[in-house]
Amino acid sequence: MLPTNPYIAGNPVGKTPVFVGREDILELILRVLRNPNQNAITLYGQRRIGKTSLLQYMETTLPDEGAFVPLFFDLQDQTAQPLSALLYHLAQKIADKVGLQPPPEDAQFQKVFNTQWLPRALGNLPESHSLVLLFDEFDVLADPQGKHVNREFFTYFRELMQAHPKKLQFVFVMGRNISDLSNIALSIFKGTPAERVSLLNRKDTEYLVRLSERAKSLHWDAEAITAVWNLTNGHPFLTQALCSQVWEAAWDDFEADETEETIPTATAALVEAAREPALRISENSLQWVWDGLGAAERIVTAALAQAGARVVTEDELNRILQDSGIRIIIRELRDAPELLKEWDVLEQVDGGYRFRVELLRQWVAANQKLKRVQRELDNLQPTAENLYLAARGYYENRDERNAEDLLEQALELNPRHQDATLLLADIYRAQGRLEDAADLLENLSDVHPNLVRGPLTETYLQKISKAQNDSEKIALYEKILQINPTHKKAAEEKTLYDNFQLGKTALKEGRWESARDALQKVVSQRADYALDGESAAVLLAEAVKALQKAPPAWKQWLRKNWGLVTGMLIVLLAAGVFSIGGALVASGQQGSGPLAFLATPTFSPTPSPSPTLSPT
Repeated sequence: MLPTNPYIAGNPVGKTPVFVGREDILELILRVLRNPNQNAITLYGQRRIGKTSLLQYMETTLPDEGAFVPLFFDLQDQTAQPLSALLYHLAQKIADKVGLQPPPEDAQFQKVFNTQWLPRALGNLPESHSLVLLFDEFDVLADPQGKHVNREFFTYFRELMQAHPKKLQFVFVMGRNISDLSNIALSIFKGTPAERVSLLNRKDTEYLVRLSERAKSLHWDAEAITAVWNLTNGHPFLTQALCSQVWEAAWDDFEADETEETIPTATAALVEAAREPALRISENSLQWVWDGLGAAERIVTAALAQAGARVVTEDELNRILQDSGIRIIIRELRDAPELLKEWDVLEQVDGGYRFRVELLRQWVAANQKLKRVQRELDNLQPTAENLYLAARGYYENRDERNAEDLLEQALELNPRHQDATLLLADIYRAQGRLEDAADLLENLSDVHPNLVRGPLTETYLQKISKAQNDSEKIALYEKILQINPTHKKAAEEKTLYDNFQLGKTALKEGRWESARDALQKVVSQRADYALDGESAAVLLAEAVKALQKAPPAWKQWLRKNWGLVTGMLIVLLAAGVFSIGGALVASGQQGSGPLAFLATPTFSPTPSPSPTLSPT
């Protein structure tokens, strides 16, 4: 029977054996709760870093650490609730915790909650005990960019914190830094200690990875653990997700009857193979992490992710942004790397930045392309966005003068604000300021080509209708085809232009047939086509007339290639002369003919007399 996969990916693990580490944070929380001069602490950190698990673990273990009655309260789904409803839900949980009857539901419950109901509930606690409210996702009520900022809640809550400092204590958990909250929310945390929930260290990460060994379901060799560390760097959620996929793959390939081992062993190869499946099952969670980043942080994160798993200097980062179309590196983009360090996305190494978690970098590189993320540029300057919204109101009320002024101010703050660019370009076109409209849209086209394709094409067409000469028109048609290759009118004009130029050149070079064929295509498509005062029909007539008067083909060939023919004749004549001369020389050497004197003299030896032998 297949054992149970011990890794939990996606759900909080504060009440399970999977919870590991965080001893330093737990000690800090206990010091604050035991301090009579403090009654609150704030924890913050990246989404999916383990903050909820930490709160759940505290709810389970705090009673063993002292006179504490902990109560976990999740604010994630409370953003749109009126104050009365939010306090009523909190009171219901408190009543259940301290053994009271839940209060009656009342639309004005906040009037009696702090002054009447809560003191009675706190009085129901054991002697010397305090109620510790563990608020998860507290920042959803305090997000200045959110749809709902419950200002009334924070004013009321500030009074609540001061009313019962000995019997009521608080642990706030947020997915952003305190400085990122609205001003009204900041007043609550004045003087409250804050601590970041970060990645696990190497020791705690290895302890988490070896969870399956304690469950006796999977061994881990040293290289496999190192491979996990290299990919997750102690990110609790991603470590769980990766180990879970390794566990599944190890058991899929394991056949107990072929080995003496009773459980499989995780290897570095299995870890690498589990990387893609782990990212797939983590998609929703990683998207949630991404959504928690600000606009500038998203742009910088996407830029660094596409640079690869290496250190990127600040100058190189600026170059990447500029190459992608962000010509102006505004303050928010310059500050983004430091903010991303605070959220454990980046770390500073050797004078540059790199991703702390390689798996997160790979997901961003694959799913958050920089060109697409640049849509976030509109949100980099809240003032620019507000100016645009005001201008939109003026425009809808037909007050284009004020709208134009505000839009120009918005684009001074954020030159890549998409909606402001499009609206101001519309106003410029209506005023006949086509060059200004084209400049605005071209400035945005390298970042968002699909967005500006329609309005920029329309601007070019308007410029064509006012162009002073045909060459200018053709240049504009070519620009249209660069941003919209399927534009029918521009493609037709470009084809006519190309055939006209081809025919004109061929006519000038005496290639009558090529000239006729090219110009015939132009005239058949548009009989009155002319370019810069030259008529295609007139040029076609010249080509046809030249063809009628043209000499036979062999004469045309001879005329065109006379130089070649002359050269060949000279070569042949020279060859003939040398051939005849060679024959004459050869005959002279043989002692005959007019060159006989060339013959080589022959010497005949004088014969010696033979001796006569006389017999003795």
